[in-house]
Amino acid sequence: MSLSLVEGWTYPIEYELLAAGTATDLSGCSVEMVLRDRRWRGSTTTGEVDIYDTTGGKVRFLPGTTGDLVRSKSPYSVRFKITDGGGNISYFPNSVKPEYWTVSQ
Repeated sequence: MSLSLVEGWTYPIEYELLAAGTATDLSGCSVEMVLRDRRWRGSTTTGEVDIYDTTGGKVRFLPGTTGDLVRSKSPYSVRFKITDGGGNISYFPNSVKPEYWTVSQ
C-alpha cells in the first residue's frame, strides 16, 4: 500500500488497523509511529500520533509543521507500533512491506 502526499501536508492522516479483515480493538493500548526516510534512517517529526477510535481500530498522525514530511526524504516507510496493557507489541502493517508515503512538491 502507498499514500501520495504533497510537501507541507499538515492535515491528519488516518488509518484503520485491521487483523484478518476485522478492526483491531485498541482499548488499553498505546500507539507509536515508526517512520523511516528513503535511506532507511529513523525520521522524527513534531507531529503526534493517537488512537481516535479504540473499538474501530483507528489511529491518526497529525503532522506538527509543514517540515514534517518533505520530498527530499521521500519515500518514507511507515508502521504503527501498538502496545497493549500487558506490554505485548504488534505492528501494522504486519506484512513484509511497510506502508510507503511518497511526498511530492
